[in-house]
Amino acid sequence: MSNIEVDEITAVDPARLLEIAKNKQQEMSSRQATIEVAGRLYGRENNGLWEGKISLDDRINNGEIDSDYLEVIPAKVNRSFVPVSKGAALRCVDGSSSQGYDKNSAMSHDRPLGPQIQGGIAGVAQAMRLWLGPSPNTTLLTDIDKVNDDYLKDYSPGDHTDDTVGDDLTGCGAIDKYTTKLAFLTDPSKQQAIKDISEAILASGNKVVPTGAFDRILKNATDLSEIEGYLPPAKNTLAKIRSLNPSGVEVLVRPHPEASVSINWVSNTTHDRDAYNAETDSKIGNFNLDAWAIFEEFGEEIGYAVIVDAVATKMAITDGSQLLLIRTPVQETILPLAA
Repeated sequence: MSNIEVDEITAVDPARLLEIAKNKQQEMSSRQATIEVAGRLYGRENNGLWEGKISLDDRINNGEIDSDYLEVIPAKVNRSFVPVSKGAALRCVDGSSSQGYDKNSAMSHDRPLGPQIQGGIAGVAQAMRLWLGPSPNTTLLTDIDKVNDDYLKDYSPGDHTDDTVGDDLTGCGAIDKYTTKLAFLTDPSKQQAIKDISEAILASGNKVVPTGAFDRILKNATDLSEIEGYLPPAKNTLAKIRSLNPSGVEVLVRPHPEASVSINWVSNTTHDRDAYNAETDSKIGNFNLDAWAIFEEFGEEIGYAVIVDAVATKMAITDGSQLLLIRTPVQETILPLAA
């Protein structure tokens, strides 16, 4: 290689190299998957069933978001997926940005990311208990240990807090709304909607609901709602996760920006919410659920319980008006051999 060629390479602006890397990743993300708009999160049900405050409709009505944004969201979300890193911490589906993220930093760009599941390891622990039913002396802390010891294979414990929460809450709705979710699962007016949306999510990934699974979860939810002391103080939950993974609890920056919810069936990929928010000025954030990871990591039965819990979580923290996006892998075309 000549000295001129060396000089040309070493003279390249690092910011330009980072921009090139980002563009290549976005192009790859778009090529590897298709994304379908399945309507609004609440489906065909009356959105009055949804009791959360995070609302796309409110933001459109008050002028914060132009309705034209809805047309660009699917393609932008589909460009925002990156490879997961084995061993990285589970992340929540939350669409707020991580404190300290720097869009101009190669270190931020290259940081290892684990799959997104509501509540991270704590959300999985709650869903596992919904499947297994009550057990003497169990708490969320012992269930986090059980998930870590018995189920978690490829990733490490993780979840989040946020930059506004007090000591009495974790800042993660999947944990803080635990009793609300149990109330929804024992409420006949909400059960059918939770069941239908859960089944639709499974069907979008060609998954089949285990026989009798929803009725089992409803019974266990009723039994669990009668037990006190399952949830420890918020600071104890976060301390437990940090004890298993010192860097496993990230701090997210509010307010909530989510305009959509993506169900990701493309294995070994996850939503880079920080890069996505940086590109969109946190105006159209995205909840992402890595459904592929739920079933690969936890199996069909607990996987189904995680999906049901995810729907109940969204019913507790949103009004259901977010766009529901289904991301599935592009099928490779096999060309016939030439004669």
